[in-house]
Amino acid sequence: MSPQPTVVLVHGAFADASGFASVIRLLEAQDVPVRAPMNPLRGLASDAEAIRRYTTTIDGPIVLVGHSYGGAAFTETASAVGWRDVPSWYLVSERDNAIPPDCERFMAQRMNAVTESVDGSHVAFIAQPEVASGLILKALASV
Repeated sequence: MSPQPTVVLVHGAFADASGFASVIRLLEAQDVPVRAPMNPLRGLASDAEAIRRYTTTIDGPIVLVGHSYGGAAFTETASAVGWRDVPSWYLVSERDNAIPPDCERFMAQRMNAVTESVDGSHVAFIAQPEVASGLILKALASV
C-alpha cells in the first residue's frame, strides 16, 4: 500500500499560510498529513522554484493546493503548466470580487478540473473551510 499523500497548501499573493489554519485543523482531524510552507512572493519563477524545493523534502506523494497569485499570469510567463499533466480540482467562489466567477469557471474548464462552487468570496477557504477541506478530501480519495 502506498503512503497517503501529503497535502501542501500554498498561499497566494497578499497572504500568508495562516489563512489555511482552519483547513489544516479539519484535514488533520481526518489524519491527513498537511503542510503549509511560506511562499516567498518574490516572483512567479522563484516562488515556483522555492515550493518545488520544499516539496522535495517530503517523502511520498503530494497533493498541491494553491490559492490565487494576484495576477502574476499578467507580468511573468509560467515555464510549466502542471494542470496539463496532473488531475486538478477547482473551487469556484461565486461571490469573488477579485476574480470574476465566470473567469474562474473558464480556467477550471480549460484545465479539465473537477469543479465545485461555493457561495463565498475570494477567500472562501477562510470563511468556509469545511467546503475547501471537503474538496481536498475528494481529491485525495481519487489519487
